[in-house]
Amino acid sequence: MKVASRLRTAATSFWNLYRNAEGLNPTIRLIRVVDSAWHEMKDMAGELDSSWLSHFAALIFLAMPREFISDVEALLRTQLSRRQVLGKSKDSKLLSLFWRQVHELEWFSHFNDACENVMNTEIINYVLDMCKSQYDVPKLSEIDLWMFKVLLPLLHSINFDNNTSTVPVLREKTSLVVDKAYVTVRTNEIYDIITEFPDSSIAVFEMREPLIRTEHHHTLALAARATLQRRLLHPGANTTQIIDVYISLAKMFWIVDPHYALLDLAACHVRAYLKNRTDTVRCIITNLTDELDGDLHEELHSTNVPLLETSIKGATERHRESRVVHEFALLPMLVSIYRSTEVFVNEYRRILAEKYVSPCT
Repeated sequence: MKVASRLRTAATSFWNLYRNAEGLNPTIRLIRVVDSAWHEMKDMAGELDSSWLSHFAALIFLAMPREFISDVEALLRTQLSRRQVLGKSKDSKLLSLFWRQVHELEWFSHFNDACENVMNTEIINYVLDMCKSQYDVPKLSEIDLWMFKVLLPLLHSINFDNNTSTVPVLREKTSLVVDKAYVTVRTNEIYDIITEFPDSSIAVFEMREPLIRTEHHHTLALAARATLQRRLLHPGANTTQIIDVYISLAKMFWIVDPHYALLDLAACHVRAYLKNRTDTVRCIITNLTDELDGDLHEELHSTNVPLLETSIKGATERHRESRVVHEFALLPMLVSIYRSTEVFVNEYRRILAEKYVSPCT
């Protein structure tokens, strides 16, 4: 009972010290109270085993106020920002000692959610800052460099694990979070990526591997469908413009999903809208036959997705010199909107007849 009583007293003293340090910087506040608890446990080391440490952790965290986790998150953000600017923290020894004490007290499981929340938020913010509205310059190599030089060293210092077998696991887990952040940022920008294609080709090509690893193809297709329905399919957009965006959408999905499993999902509303527009067939035929005036003539006579040849030297195996060429049957895709060539043949005959008789009128 003597040990239990001392642990209860230590837990009360811990929270009294924490409350009395309310005016301090959150990082200094945390370091002080954790260091105090660690020394208290060190003084009792001869009387404690792992079960008593668990009991002490329960006493501490059952009484935990909300601002304690907020302070942990603030410490993590500070630690990450310092590493990002300086390459390492000015107070790296002090912070390393803090995390070692957290692990020796067996408290890290109580900090884990805060660590994941901060890391996920900071990764999203970093990827957003790096990539937002930039589609014509490779970005993944820079993101990988940040992950290896800043993020992973910080995570290793927080996890305080010298077991080399856990390094690949942590790297793979972090890489997946970064991939998800990249795909999320690009998915939120999907309308601009589609409408700016082929100028956005580099961003589209970079999406392929992160999409494979995250398996977010379906999410991307749904986002494309929703944003096109909201921003494009309205009376203010002319038919030629909608056809042009549809072509860009098809070419983009041909790059990220060569099997074309998801194009129908992404384009179904666009196809239905074009089918119900009275001038869609005439726009397609006019642009196909009129080299001088047809805005889509060049597109409809091009069968390949634009080439991308670039050397991206990154810190991982994911970026290598690549050259990609895709066969792309565009005209059959446009014809398939109606599932029949008859309407196109009839419209083609009408346009030819109009051209034939127009000089005589």
